[in-house]
Amino acid sequence: MNLKKTGIILAVFAVLGAYFYFFEIKGTEKKEARKKEEAKLFPAFTRDNLGSFSLTSGKTTLICQKSQGAWTITEKKTSKADENAVHGWIGSFVAASQDQVIEDEAKDFAPYGLTAPALLVHAESADHAVKADLAFGNGSPTNSLAYVRLNNGKAVLAVKAPVRYELDKKFFDLRDKTVLPLDQKGVDRIAVDSAKGHFEFVKRNDHWFIQKPIQARAKDVRVNQMVDDVHFATVKEFTEEPLTHPAKYGLAPPSKHVTYWTGQLKQTLDIGKKKQGVYYASRSGISDCIQIYEYIGNIFPDNIDDVVEKKLYDFVSWDSQTVEVTAPDIRLKAAKDNGKWKVETPANIKASDLDLLMSTIQSLEYQKRFKSSEVPAAKGGWDQPLAKITFTVKDKPGAHTLTIGKMLKDGKTCYARGDDPGEVYILDSAVLQKIPKPAAPATTAPAPPATK
Repeated sequence: MNLKKTGIILAVFAVLGAYFYFFEIKGTEKKEARKKEEAKLFPAFTRDNLGSFSLTSGKTTLICQKSQGAWTITEKKTSKADENAVHGWIGSFVAASQDQVIEDEAKDFAPYGLTAPALLVHAESADHAVKADLAFGNGSPTNSLAYVRLNNGKAVLAVKAPVRYELDKKFFDLRDKTVLPLDQKGVDRIAVDSAKGHFEFVKRNDHWFIQKPIQARAKDVRVNQMVDDVHFATVKEFTEEPLTHPAKYGLAPPSKHVTYWTGQLKQTLDIGKKKQGVYYASRSGISDCIQIYEYIGNIFPDNIDDVVEKKLYDFVSWDSQTVEVTAPDIRLKAAKDNGKWKVETPANIKASDLDLLMSTIQSLEYQKRFKSSEVPAAKGGWDQPLAKITFTVKDKPGAHTLTIGKMLKDGKTCYARGDDPGEVYILDSAVLQKIPKPAAPATTAPAPPATK
């Protein structure tokens, strides 16, 4: 076969391939897309132009409408709507399509349950120019389909059963269930009042501090939990609207009164009685009694030890840059060069031992705390400490110091001081065991005696 014939054959195959792709594959895709579009029940509606809808079931009608960009929901009472839930409903409504035509011109709608529909959906565009009605009747014998009637027409259509479930929503499903609309990042002060005491927390430079009953660093993760969990919390049930019997639910007075500040904005959450995995609660801005999940009621502290930061230092061990240790049996000095430890003195100190020491210091938590006046030099052993460790950390100004004083009688704990000269701590004495010791020099076995 010559090159000319080969070229002709290849060209023919290319043409056939292009035909198959554009007319068979792409053509089929276009046909399917067009068929899907034609099957839509509400082609004139989009996610953006729908302005209101109502759901009627029996004698109850739920109305949801958009005003000034926000959705409200009404059924005996009016409430702010859950924007995500409403947008989900609109998405299902716009995408709803018929599965098949049961009868083109039905003479009797009763066999399909459409003379008294179980659910009637009415929708209107924001400008009221487009309207639509969809009545839901019985399910098919296998319950895989639901019979519907569109715009009071003559035809009986069938839609897949999930369409009914997606559109049949109750007031609770679509109402806003936010417990308290906190600004998650903006909250900068919290107060918790209960029979156990009064606690105040303030945020400075992205860290939380206890203001009352003591002044100390707070565990950031613990205080952030009080913000984050409430920010994401949803109401389990609305018990009384408006709230008229607060004492009945343990809300007069509440067992806990929590106040959040975001700048000058003040929001409160009152927690009342507990019952079967929930707490009764009320919140500022709304007169109601709600039920919140038990874990929300349990996140607020009953004692200061639950939230006080017991770590002595705030750094990560690999950021340590220099370290000096003074102890009765060692004088150690080391610094990092290109991220690796270089020991100035003494010789034979392993870099891994220095990493272990700094990791231990990073994780140090005190067991008990005192004012320095309570532990004078003679009691604490400050005149002759067991060890003094000074270290610096990358991007943190100044040096940090850990002074380890006397051992306590239990032989497992010791007095210690950190950066705050006004405080003394009791620590696990295991930190002393992490101070590196020079590796023993290698020994050489004596040579065997010479043989004659």
